[in-house]
Amino acid sequence: MKAVRSAVILGMVVLAVMWSFARKSTPVPAVVLFSFDEFLSRSEQDKLIIYCADHIRSKGLVGLQAVKDVFASLADISARRASSKAFTVHVTSAQPRLFVNNTYVLAQGPVLLPCSVYAQTTLEQLPKMTVAHDEFRRTTLPRDMESFIVNNGSDMLHQFDVTWLSPTSIIAYNRDARDFAILCGQETVPNREGIATCRSIYTQLKPKLQQCVCADVRFDNQIIAFYEKKDLLQQEPCSDMIIRKGIR
Repeated sequence: MKAVRSAVILGMVVLAVMWSFARKSTPVPAVVLFSFDEFLSRSEQDKLIIYCADHIRSKGLVGLQAVKDVFASLADISARRASSKAFTVHVTSAQPRLFVNNTYVLAQGPVLLPCSVYAQTTLEQLPKMTVAHDEFRRTTLPRDMESFIVNNGSDMLHQFDVTWLSPTSIIAYNRDARDFAILCGQETVPNREGIATCRSIYTQLKPKLQQCVCADVRFDNQIIAFYEKKDLLQQEPCSDMIIRKGIR
């Protein structure tokens, strides 16, 4: 994902609420200012404002952190008094990491959230991944995808169209042309040097072949390269091994 400024404030939302002061006098209007970072969608912001306003009416600022238990889209929420009758509530959203199946967002936590939680401008800047639908049944999927990103997955996501079939079967097709693919697992993601080595194998083999050159990096200290006539996503790879080349 391109560098996204997490400290930019989109704007202040002003809401009048009825506030009971310590003297338990008749409730008087108090102004609550809400500020958000740039990640959340307007609809998610509206839901948060309504929920927080109800909380403040009934409990004041006590226990405001409990809002995070209701909204997984939040990383933090804080409040401070701006004046004798005004408060500022700042909402920090869970930072988005990955756009999954054009439907979900892998966010800080890690947690999978509906993409409607985030603004369209946020979604457009996220790297994308396709995940097999059966994988969504696994409760550890968010943590495994986070591990993939940490293990050099960001480099791969910016250069390839990545499909997650399982933690040990991830297929990354060259974004420019589907004549080159890398096979890896969440723990065997090639770093930049590894990707460059795979590309050099592709360069050596491609002039001699008309099929897709595939580099399997799921083995210790070696790359197994082979070619396929059909899309790897449509069949089990079962082609001839062409070359082995050492990799760190």
